[in-house]
Amino acid sequence: MNDIRRTKDQLIKELKALRRKAASLEKKLKEKPGETHWQSTFDSLNDAVCILDQNGAIQRCNRATKTLFKKPLSKLIGKKCWGVVYGTSKNVEECSFARMLQTGHRESTEKQMKNRWFRITTDPIKDKNGKLLGAVYVITDITRMKQMELSLHESQQLYARAEQIGNFGHWSRDYITDKANWSAGMYHLFGIRPEEFRSDFDFFLDLVAPADIEHLRKSIEAAMSAHTPLDVGYRIRRPDGKERLIHSTAEILFDEGNQAVGLFGICQDITEQRRAEETLRESEKRFSTIFHFSPVSIAITRLRDNQLIDVNEAWQEITGFTREEVIGHTPIALNLWADQEERSRFVTTLLDQGLIRGIEVLMRQKSGKKIHLLFSAGLITIEGEQCMLSMALDITGRKQLEEALREREEKYRLLFNAESDAVIVFDGKSRKLIDVNNAAVQLYGYGREEFLDMFLKDISAEPDKSENSLQQILAGEIMKIPLRYHRKKDGTVFPVEVSAGLFIMNERKIVIGAVRDVSERLQAEEKINRYHQRLSELASKIALIAEDERRRFADELHDLTGQNLALAKIKLSELRDSLPDKKILDEVYQLIEEAAASTRALTFELSPPILYEIGLEAAAEWLGEQILRKYNIAFHFDDDTRPKPLPDEAKVLVFVSLRELIVNIAKHSKALNATLTLRREGNMLYVSVSDDGIGFDASSLDFQIMKATSFGLFSTRERVERLGGRLEIVSQPEKGTTVTMVVPLKE
Repeated sequence: MNDIRRTKDQLIKELKALRRKAASLEKKLKEKPGETHWQSTFDSLNDAVCILDQNGAIQRCNRATKTLFKKPLSKLIGKKCWGVVYGTSKNVEECSFARMLQTGHRESTEKQMKNRWFRITTDPIKDKNGKLLGAVYVITDITRMKQMELSLHESQQLYARAEQIGNFGHWSRDYITDKANWSAGMYHLFGIRPEEFRSDFDFFLDLVAPADIEHLRKSIEAAMSAHTPLDVGYRIRRPDGKERLIHSTAEILFDEGNQAVGLFGICQDITEQRRAEETLRESEKRFSTIFHFSPVSIAITRLRDNQLIDVNEAWQEITGFTREEVIGHTPIALNLWADQEERSRFVTTLLDQGLIRGIEVLMRQKSGKKIHLLFSAGLITIEGEQCMLSMALDITGRKQLEEALREREEKYRLLFNAESDAVIVFDGKSRKLIDVNNAAVQLYGYGREEFLDMFLKDISAEPDKSENSLQQILAGEIMKIPLRYHRKKDGTVFPVEVSAGLFIMNERKIVIGAVRDVSERLQAEEKINRYHQRLSELASKIALIAEDERRRFADELHDLTGQNLALAKIKLSELRDSLPDKKILDEVYQLIEEAAASTRALTFELSPPILYEIGLEAAAEWLGEQILRKYNIAFHFDDDTRPKPLPDEAKVLVFVSLRELIVNIAKHSKALNATLTLRREGNMLYVSVSDDGIGFDASSLDFQIMKATSFGLFSTRERVERLGGRLEIVSQPEKGTTVTMVVPLKE
């Protein structure tokens, strides 16, 4: 600001100096000194000066004029001033001489010539009767002044931009005049236009929130009384209705009698900062809730001294220690780690990487019992101290199960080796057999030495197909051949299943194949198909039993847990009225309320009562809305409202199948819209589920394959056929899918 004031003062001084020069020149002209003295004085002027007649023609000019225009005197005398300066044959409005002729007074204008700026001033020369005799035409180089003005303007713009970016403004108030000055930033903060501003103090108070006015007055009075800077926060209400939080600091100016005469200060909008602080407090509250109620064991250790500073309830349950027993103690002192060196390596790795996930460690409980934990940890900062946030899951049970599984796998491995499939190893390039196991000798009837002189084609009954499959194996495209026919030594052709692997040995591609005689399997498949119908019936019965069990569990959850939660709420309400501090009870009451809501939701998800109380139509609509809404898929329901009587068994199976179809849409279709339609045609119920998702090629659908890869559609078809109906599927890639269940209605 001091630089700006100095620039203004310089401009004013230079302008006054120019005016004094012009006045001095005019005075000297009127005194009519001697020609030689007059010309000497005339030429000594730094500004270009011309004496014009009443028509604007140049009568005299000084040396600076000839230097400026780089022309000899003969080329200037008699020329019109506008012709010399503006290069025109006629007078122009912007010429100061033209303006002087109109006003009769001094006129000035500015013009840029040859990358420099000049001020052209015309002063009239009149006789004592006021008749115009001519004029003094002064051309002053103001380039430096222009540069300073530009610098001043840029500085003001930068300061205004800084105010806008920093969301602050500066102000001053004169107590003697009760006037105030605001910067552009202040107008922006308070949401008013400069023309709306009044400098009296009451105008400012009208913008302050009424509840904060008294606080603001007392803060100002206290600062004045103590002769200390003002530091106060208050709310304002902008004309657009928005409330903002302002922090203001100011210096109080005192006169020689220690009377306050003014203020100069800064206002800053701290609304977003306060919101961020509030968000941080909420975040800390959420962290505390998660920390204490998490089922995962969590501990916080200060790394400076390795002392535990907090543990949650799950940690206490796993270790057997109470919180009071461990806070302020180190894991080493508590003998928590079974291997202290492992802990040192763990901490070193954490400090190096900043995060560790899923490390299995062995620790001790308070009782001394060793437990296996799945350990993860990260670095956090608490009150400026670097700490370790560690989380652990007790996997002792899992480790015991894994050990039992390893023992069983060893037993199964011995049994498998005793009755292993035939294994054949051969060169991928020459196809020559390299090695076989005993099972291969028994299967094919050749001796081991005979095998080592043979090629792959010698045991294949389909050499061309075997060669094509081998090419795919060598290219890494397939690893299993479900059916081929091989030939034994006695000429018997039999079906086999081949699983192949490829590895490199001594820069050679070696193929290893496990060959299994599937003669019995093919015979068994025929038998399996016969059992399929019986299994289908069993699957439907299982679905009914499962649904009955879900319903029973939902009823018990509603009747027992739900009622107990409701009773707990009533008891808490009665207890709340008798206690002075209700905060903790209110929090418990809220937790019970959330548990009750979760119980109700779980009851509906397990077995919606609406299916049994109102019917399939209402249950179907509810089911679609509940599932698809979670995946942001628009759901449409259409029912022809005709009666659709179904046996209870059929109603349950249709509902279970419908749930699987809707879940498929939600998880796999990538649809934006889904429609569920129920209609009756004759004595048949049509339940259609459509979506606008990615679809698939329905023409290539093979339900035999689906048994392994898409059990949902397979089981749905089985249930529908069990009811004497059929399943219709219409779908194309990128054109959505429609699945329709057609089920006979009850007679």
